[in-house]
Amino acid sequence: MPHPRFGRLGTKTPHGLAAPLRDVVQQALGPGFKDLFNVLQKSSRRSVRDRLNLLDLIIFGCCIGDTDRHAKNFSIILTDAGPRLAPGYDLMSALPYDAITSNIAMEIAGKNRADYLERRHWERFAQDVGLAPAATVARVRELSSVIANGTRELPAQLQEEFPITGNSLNDIASRIQERAQRLAANASRGPSAKAGDGNAD
Repeated sequence: MPHPRFGRLGTKTPHGLAAPLRDVVQQALGPGFKDLFNVLQKSSRRSVRDRLNLLDLIIFGCCIGDTDRHAKNFSIILTDAGPRLAPGYDLMSALPYDAITSNIAMEIAGKNRADYLERRHWERFAQDVGLAPAATVARVRELSSVIANGTRELPAQLQEEFPITGNSLNDIASRIQERAQRLAANASRGPSAKAGDGNAD
């Protein structure tokens, strides 16, 4: 069935209400992650599971170097049982391409470089979208480690389906593994977020 894309959500600030410059810029670019989590909270027939699945998609995108994870690449499926989050699609990795930006499309705790995210950033992100900070950090470490370990067998598996000469598959897998390992390590690095510190680094 047809499904709405998050990128079509309205994000206008009500008239007469002041908004931080960062929020105004984000509205001009489209919905942010907080908007996506809010829609799932209000609309999904399985909001708890879908909000956790959305977190996993965000972590996965960070691990593979997906710089195109904007709101239009997340959707809701309209099923007979009710709306739910669509599986991940239109996934890409910019890691093999040195000339492509490393900035992620939607900021996490005010940051646009996934490889620089530390524990406090994930905790602030969790607070912003309504997740448990400690559980979110633990999930970042867990899933990033799983992805890093899973990439070891990836080149051989892909080679069977997509015969490619040269070392391209090994290079892609190596870069994803390195990024995922860094994400997992960084999630345990640095101080915890403090209440009221906003997006201060």
